Parts: sequence; C-alpha cells; structure tokens
Amino acid sequence: LKQSQHQQQSSALSFTDRITVVVESSSSSYIGGSSRRRDRAVVTKQGTVRLSPSSIPPHQILQKLPPLLSEARIRYQQTQPQQQKLRRLQKKTQEVLGLQRAVKIQRGTGTSSSGSPAYLDDAIGALTRLISSAPRYQPYLAGMSVSIIARGQFCHIGDDGSIMIPCDWEE
Repeated sequence: LKQSQHQQQSSALSFTDRITVVVESSSSSYIGGSSRRRDRAVVTKQGTVRLSPSSIPPHQILQKLPPLLSEARIRYQQTQPQQQKLRRLQKKTQEVLGLQRAVKIQRGTGTSSSGSPAYLDDAIGALTRLISSAPRYQPYLAGMSVSIIARGQFCHIGDDGSIMIPCDWEE
C-alpha cells in the first residue's frame, strides 16, 4: 500500500516543471526574514514552495507537495513575463551604463496592484528610470556594480563595494 501511494505521488509530479522547493532547517524559526512564525508549508508569490521540517513531520512532506506544486506552477507562470522583462532590463542597464556586472535586485515582500511581487514592479521602474538617465549617470557608474534595493532607503555603498540604489529613487 505504501509503495502504491508513493508511485501515485511521484506520477503527480512532472519533471518538466522547474519549481523551486526550499526545505528550511528546523532550527530556523522565521520565514523570509519576517517576524511571523512558520507554522505550515507555503507557496511564495514567485512560485517557490517553502517547507519547514519543524512544523511538518517528514512522512507528510511528500503528501503536501502535489497540491503545493500546482499552486506554485500557477504563480510561477504568472510572474514569468515580468521576470523576463526584468532580466532584459538588467542586461540593458549593464550595457548602457558600462557596469562591471549585471544589476543585482534585492527581493522584497509585498504585492503590487497587478498582484505580482512588488519588487518586480519596483525594480522594473527603477531600471527603466536608470536607463533613461544613462547619459547623465554613465560617466559615474561605468565599471561599477549596482544593486537595486528596497524603497525608502538612501543610496549607499554596500559591503561588497556596489552602489546600492533604492527602487524609488528620483533624479
């Protein structure tokens, strides 16, 4: 009986889907840096499945995966157009400004009015403004590394030496 249940669960999972499943350590008591306690398996807005072994007995993890994967697949597919646009803008920003490496994006929390993760809309807006202002900033940023960070912060130099620009920056 156990073997047939395992075969059923295995056949429900498609190996062509690229869904990230994060199994967090049992010593970690918080999810995503937030202060709320993890008490169940969750699917993030980006379509990542996050499991906490401290709240899920090992024998139940396989039972929880199939419904979570279908929800994760839907969320992942919903954010793909924006993810692709963001990657194109990262590459274009690197080329236009002559940056040392592609622009890093700090993933934040929250949801935009479109229902997608807020960091996507924020990062796309920040990179679009940076590209349109390229003639002004290119002499200062050429050869540098840039990271787009959460709104409401100040521009500063990161620990890795990159220039940290908040996503809500204005000229």
